[in-house]
Amino acid sequence: MIVLIVALASAGATWILGWWGVAVVAVLAGVVQRANGGTPWRVALGCAAGWAMLLALDAVGGRFGRLTSVVAGVVAIPAVALLIAALLFPALIGWSGATVGALLSQRRAAPDRSVVERA
Repeated sequence: MIVLIVALASAGATWILGWWGVAVVAVLAGVVQRANGGTPWRVALGCAAGWAMLLALDAVGGRFGRLTSVVAGVVAIPAVALLIAALLFPALIGWSGATVGALLSQRRAAPDRSVVERA
C-alpha cells in the first residue's frame, strides 16, 4: 500500500515541484516508514513507479518515442537504457530520501548518567 501512496505522491509532487518533489516525498515517507518499521526500498519502488506513470502519460501524447530516440542519439545510448536511467534516478532519490528521513526520525538515546558523573 505504501508503494502506491508514494507513487501517487511523488508523481504529483514532481508535476508541481520538479524532481525535488521526489526528495520531499521520500523524506516524509521515510519518517512515516521508520515509525511503521518499513524499509527504504519500498519508497524507492514507489518513486520509480510515480515517474513511470508520468512517462506513461507522456507516451500517450505520441511525442515520447521521438524524444527518446533523439535524446538517445545525442548521448549515444539505446532508448531502453535511457528509459532505465530515467527510472533509476527517482528510485535512487527515493531510497536516499527515505534513509535520511528514517535517520532524522530516530529518537536519540539519553546519555548514561553514570558515565557523565565519572568524568
